[in-house]
Amino acid sequence: MGMFDSLMVKINDRDIELQTKRFENMLGRYHPGDAVCGAPGGIGIYFDAVELDADGRHAYEDDKIAARYTVFVVLVHGIFTEYEVMDGAWEREAIERRICELKDLWSDTARITLRWIEFLRNAQDEKARLRGCINRSLSVIDHARRLRAGEDMSGKFAALFVREEEKRLDAGEEVLDVLESVLKKPEAGRFWGCSQQERDVLEDYRL
Repeated sequence: MGMFDSLMVKINDRDIELQTKRFENMLGRYHPGDAVCGAPGGIGIYFDAVELDADGRHAYEDDKIAARYTVFVVLVHGIFTEYEVMDGAWEREAIERRICELKDLWSDTARITLRWIEFLRNAQDEKARLRGCINRSLSVIDHARRLRAGEDMSGKFAALFVREEEKRLDAGEEVLDVLESVLKKPEAGRFWGCSQQERDVLEDYRL
């Protein structure tokens, strides 16, 4: 197939890759909220026919197809703004009708603004989480170096502030194993004051 780009969507909670040659074809992988390199300005509505096997993966042989979907993708000024997954392989007339409906729907500036605000908030949360991961990783490295240097860390207040990772290092666990667990842990940023609580989008409207 050569070079292409991929738009990532979820179907039945599984990440599905929609490959396209419409843009820069540099093997970019784009999720909702990402700026798609090479995408034109304005409102772009695209569709793809997706055929999956019984395991929820792309099916490339007719006898392996267990489910068919028609997926619509919305790009607004190059931003992957929304997608819809519809059951079945739609006919041309139905696809054309839905494309027109989506163009009209996403011509609403207020709708676009609210969606992009959601993207910004999610990106801010992820940035805070990653910052927390970096800080905890640096703390692990610092503690490991102090242990290697034979530094005495049994001070009066040390026990009050000892972290889980430091306990594991003190017990002799490998530094790389501890670092890996920190980087894989979704809540790694919480210790550093990064709130990861799910936002209540209706909070401003409750009496």
